[in-house]
Amino acid sequence: MTFRFFTGFALFCILWIAAAAVPSMLVAQGIEQDPPAPADTEFTPDWDWSAEQFTATEIMYTFGGQKRWKDKSWNLAFDVVATANGQEVERHSYQWNRTTNQCIASGKTPDGRPWLVNFSDVTTHTGTATVGGKPVLKRELPEILRTTALEFNDDLRGILLPFFLLDSGVVLTMGPDTTLPGENKADGGPGEGMMGQMQGSGGGPNPAGRSGQTSILIAEFTRDSLQPSIYTLFLDSSREIKAVESERGDKKKFLWWDKVKRFGDIRLRIATRRQTLDRSVTIQYENIQVGKFELKAPPESTE
Repeated sequence: MTFRFFTGFALFCILWIAAAAVPSMLVAQGIEQDPPAPADTEFTPDWDWSAEQFTATEIMYTFGGQKRWKDKSWNLAFDVVATANGQEVERHSYQWNRTTNQCIASGKTPDGRPWLVNFSDVTTHTGTATVGGKPVLKRELPEILRTTALEFNDDLRGILLPFFLLDSGVVLTMGPDTTLPGENKADGGPGEGMMGQMQGSGGGPNPAGRSGQTSILIAEFTRDSLQPSIYTLFLDSSREIKAVESERGDKKKFLWWDKVKRFGDIRLRIATRRQTLDRSVTIQYENIQVGKFELKAPPESTE
């Protein structure tokens, strides 16, 4: 069994297959309240911007602004935890040095062995990997590094998507205004076809009670490995993200941004949880650290 199986396969199965096995709809439970953020003086409208650029900047401003994000002196660490039917089925962790681009990813294989990938540069896919404290086979290392870097990028966008929208290699397109999925619709928008799934699963109407028109911004990340990633953002009038639909190839998932919290002195707002309609599958981000700290690889048992 290759390392790719138990790193890539396990979590992607949970995200994609679980989303197909139950309604591919995640329900918002609320947004954690926190004090107002100080004004970000770098948000100065430029009337030469396109509607897409202006909208993306508004979103970034709503989630903390560009000023702190551009400061790469702080690092980021977080765990990704998947639970199904109340049982934890997958957990892996990341530590990312934004200055050097070093990244440490760790977790456990399905049979309980600890694995560790230590990137010297996660962008160029260079680094080392071990399973159960032993180096992986040299012929398997390139694929392990590529797959783990891809997972890291997906998880990073999952919690910090607003701050990647204006990167080079991202094509932005405004979509037509719509209503949030799960509402009664007759216009063929994203809610059509989902009501039947929701009612058939016993979930009933959208318990979050989301209503009203939302704006849509489509972000296509054209430089992603193998196939571009496309994110459709559903926005309210204050440019808060209420839901995100992501797509790569034939893999799609629709997620409500369940909880959002502001972190530390950096004060970036980060999405921390998603949950399926029937509450059987939850993807949650835990142990989030935002600040200046040293990256430290966890100890690995050889048992």
